[in-house]
Amino acid sequence: MAYIPHSKNELKQIFEDLKISNIDELFQDIPKEISNPDINIDNAISEIECATLVKNLAKKNNISEFSCFLGAGAYNHYIPSPVNTITSRSEFITAYTPYQPEMSQGILQAIFEFQSMICALTELEISNASLYDGATALWEAILMAVRITKRKNVIVYEPIHPNYKEVLKTYAKFEDINISFTSDVKSMINKDTSAVVASYPNFFGVIEDLSWLGDIAKKNQSIFICNVNPIALGLFETPANMGAEIIVGEAQSLGIPLSFGGPYLGIISASNKFMRQMPGRIVGQTTDINGKTAYTLTLQTREQHIRREKATSNICSNQALMALAVSVYLSYMGKTGLNTIAKICYDKCIKLKQALNVKTTDTHFNEFVLDLAIPARKFIAKCFEKKLIPGYDLGLYDKKMENKLLVCVTEMNTAENIEKLLIAHG
Repeated sequence: MAYIPHSKNELKQIFEDLKISNIDELFQDIPKEISNPDINIDNAISEIECATLVKNLAKKNNISEFSCFLGAGAYNHYIPSPVNTITSRSEFITAYTPYQPEMSQGILQAIFEFQSMICALTELEISNASLYDGATALWEAILMAVRITKRKNVIVYEPIHPNYKEVLKTYAKFEDINISFTSDVKSMINKDTSAVVASYPNFFGVIEDLSWLGDIAKKNQSIFICNVNPIALGLFETPANMGAEIIVGEAQSLGIPLSFGGPYLGIISASNKFMRQMPGRIVGQTTDINGKTAYTLTLQTREQHIRREKATSNICSNQALMALAVSVYLSYMGKTGLNTIAKICYDKCIKLKQALNVKTTDTHFNEFVLDLAIPARKFIAKCFEKKLIPGYDLGLYDKKMENKLLVCVTEMNTAENIEKLLIAHG
């Protein structure tokens, strides 16, 4: 959108309406050291000079030259060219909230297809028009469970992503919800438990059969919520077959670039019986008066649409562009393509574990823990000099794990990359 400044007459009218005499009075409550900082801006330069300056600054971001084994919730997967081509079309990139269905059939259809594919991926009946990211999607699922069961005790099966853990703690503090983080769910669960939460794979990359969690949740009339890596569902059994009634996850790996941390995309799907408690919106398919296929916002339970006290969520954006990227990615890859990518990640993970002599009986998808002889931060610093990012320092998660590294491998890691890591590890 072009920037159009106010005219002098418009400013005069604004000042009169606000009963102020100049612009400074509008910001008088802001401390002067903040409102008028000395930022030492150089004299203006030409557009050509500016473009050259920015290009030179951009060259410092030479991270693309690095061999990267960093994962921990954000994954470097290949993005097929149709994703950027379609999401860059003006009809999509400018679309925001489809309040008027008659004017928004294209974006509504795209969201409907997204919902359909997420349901197919998770093998649950309903999905909404997307959420902000994986961490907040998990929180929304917990809120669903609390509303459904009328209980406020939640058990989270460890290990879970530390960032997700902090998000849950922060939200729970202000909602008077009691969240317990434990590896011993069996001894803690009871009839007062609203939900049992687990990750698949867990934070350390382990894939395990979670059927036992589904069983004890059902026995206590609690809801089993599972946070997934959606790429893993292309190869492994979905938690829906293990008793999970709500599945959430971070969909960044499905066609969304790393982008220094965002924007990302949260997915959520659930059993049909929970539809009325689904946060945000659900797009439905119907027919118009002429019998043609039409799309509309079927369920709108956010506070902008209904009474605040009846709202299931205060979400105010459906992340439509990110959801579109996921839709294009899944459409392009298909069931076979997604399975192929997941299998490549899994096979490379097995081979890298063997090459690094990692002793474990656990099944890992594309991440595993590597024990080091020195603190991970020192190993990472040494590798960085060789243009290698070997993984995530688990000492940031737990000081007792400072000599452990979380290593991730995807289809983007070449044999050359892997050899570089093996040489650095010694």
